[in-house]
Amino acid sequence: MEINERKSSRGKLPAIFHIGIIILCAVLVIIFLYLSKMIQRTEVSNLDFVIRNVLVLENESIVYKIFEVITWFGSTSGIITLLVIMLFLLIGKYRDYLGSIIFVLMVLLSKLLNDVLKELFQRERPPLNHSLQELDFSFPSGGALIGLVAYGLATYLLLNKRTLLKEKYMIGISGVTFILLIGISRVVLSAHYPTDVMAGHAMGGILLILAIYSYNLLSKIFKRREN
Repeated sequence: MEINERKSSRGKLPAIFHIGIIILCAVLVIIFLYLSKMIQRTEVSNLDFVIRNVLVLENESIVYKIFEVITWFGSTSGIITLLVIMLFLLIGKYRDYLGSIIFVLMVLLSKLLNDVLKELFQRERPPLNHSLQELDFSFPSGGALIGLVAYGLATYLLLNKRTLLKEKYMIGISGVTFILLIGISRVVLSAHYPTDVMAGHAMGGILLILAIYSYNLLSKIFKRREN
């Protein structure tokens, strides 16, 4: 009787996992929709005003210069560089062809989705910084959205290749910190409003969850076929 109960409880775990994924995605969708409604009601929300007063820095400060370097990693050049490095590692070192395909497809999808959302909401960029020469719209932040998908998925795929717990912690903490710093840099440099970054992270989080879910699901299917 006890053995049967253990088996049934194990069978319920996948269902709980799937429900958790759906709930998390739903929460992120709600956050994105709330932020989108907020920016439609007013050009600059109180939340934007408060956070910008804290984070926006003078162009000549040392911290500003540091964030100029950090924000490059979320730019088109930075993402392309990451793509090349990850493809080299996934294909050349780990022979993870599925991971490389999903990585490229999800980065491209995040770029496409970001462009569509920008055209849909057409929020103007913040004032103050004309040196960045950003030509597209502000909402959501592409650096936050695409950066979260690219660096988040890269972090997950690299975690899967490591066996030592210490290495996993280092990779995980480094990845999360880097993603947050890229998002913060967009506000510090006055390239985006804070709500742009939050919305980018919310939508990027949904895509990242779907990417990881798809990777695990397809990996199991291919392994079953091999066996």
